[in-house]
Amino acid sequence: MGTIWNVKFFARDSERCRRRLANLLTKDYTYDQKLTISTVSSSGVNSSSSRSEGMAHPYLPAELHLPGFVPLQLSQAQILVPYLSTSVFVVLAVWLISGRCGGRISKTDRWLMCWWAFTGLTHIIIEGTFVFAPKFFSNQNPSYFDEVWKEYSKGDSRYVARDPATVTVEGITAVLEGPASLLAVYAIASRKSYSHILQFTVCLGQLYGCLVYFITAYLDGFNFWASPFYFWAYFIGANSSWVVIPTLIAIRSWKRICAAFQVEKRSPKAACANGRELIFSLPGDMQLGIADWWLEVCWTLWKERNARVFQHKFKSAEALCADIKEQVSIWRAAGLF
Repeated sequence: MGTIWNVKFFARDSERCRRRLANLLTKDYTYDQKLTISTVSSSGVNSSSSRSEGMAHPYLPAELHLPGFVPLQLSQAQILVPYLSTSVFVVLAVWLISGRCGGRISKTDRWLMCWWAFTGLTHIIIEGTFVFAPKFFSNQNPSYFDEVWKEYSKGDSRYVARDPATVTVEGITAVLEGPASLLAVYAIASRKSYSHILQFTVCLGQLYGCLVYFITAYLDGFNFWASPFYFWAYFIGANSSWVVIPTLIAIRSWKRICAAFQVEKRSPKAACANGRELIFSLPGDMQLGIADWWLEVCWTLWKERNARVFQHKFKSAEALCADIKEQVSIWRAAGLF
């Protein structure tokens, strides 16, 4: 009887153990399945996020980290043609407007007005958008100016990498040199006394910025362009204008400033004394003729001065000389000298 009871108890315990073992196996399988699914999904998310953060870009060095980089959506022609056509329009507009100033502005000054208008708008609009748009390379809906700087960064990837020295130079250029360039247009058109000093100062600022730009590129490894084409077209070609033209303008303005100081250094008393000695050494009738001629010159210049101050009318130096000769010929015909 005891043996039969033991057999029944063992059978009942065996059935219970079998059920528990089956439950444990089912739970372990479900946990392993959930763990596998979560691992796969998390690895997929990580891989997709790493792909989005490490999206390939066309810049050098290749290890340059640009999180969220959005590739160019405009072609090179779609970027350069609007910029060049707008620049030509600005130059032509300034040239035509300056030609309506009554002929009192020389062709050289008119070309300078065109240059200062072009470079001023470039500094303010183009370079200003770079300075104040630090995430231009990751905008999902990029503007035209974002595309401009992503294209130019093929010639100098320090722009897309937001190099501190480059951002500083461009910030000074956009905030200070841009408005000063437009002020130079007004100074030339209105013949302000500070025109050459202003032009010389802005040219020095542009040359200093270019010097810092090229020297820092050399010190940082001189390896920021995607190909030799972008090196010569963008890094060298696009910046050469702000080296050659400011140098020529600075030399011209320096000569004009020096000439003005040379005139100031001359002694008016010594000039008058030399003039009196020359006149008194001539015969009496010639002395009277020169004195009358000198009075006519002074009178003509005085009238021109009053016309400029009160009537805002201007005559060129050639026109003033013609008026003086005409008056002298009339006086001579009248027998005054």
